[in-house]
Amino acid sequence: MIKITALDGTALNFDDDTIACITGPYPGDPPNRSYVTGPAADTVPTDEAAASIVARLHPKTPLAELTRPDLSPIWIKGAAVAYIRAPEPGETPPGETVGAIVLIGSKHQAVTQDVATASALINARGGAC
Repeated sequence: MIKITALDGTALNFDDDTIACITGPYPGDPPNRSYVTGPAADTVPTDEAAASIVARLHPKTPLAELTRPDLSPIWIKGAAVAYIRAPEPGETPPGETVGAIVLIGSKHQAVTQDVATASALINARGGAC
């Protein structure tokens, strides 16, 4: 079990293996903001750095670490990935590098790795893409 404190101060206890994705701050967020997806109906925002949460996490299968277009890390549970595909025209914002789109639950996440590399990283951590 891992305890995560949401932004509203609510302490949440989750089975480590229910966490599908952990990301760091978005542009404009405080530097320690992170987002935890998977154990709750919605993504849980917290003021703990993503790397700190990952360091406290002990799932049966470690999370795969990929890179978001803003060059920040994203940790993904391999088994939570439905598919990985190449970006479609218009999905890459100017100035960003997107090599693949990863579907985690109902959420799409752009990553800098190409499809083959992203698939290999996800599959090495329990995925089947």
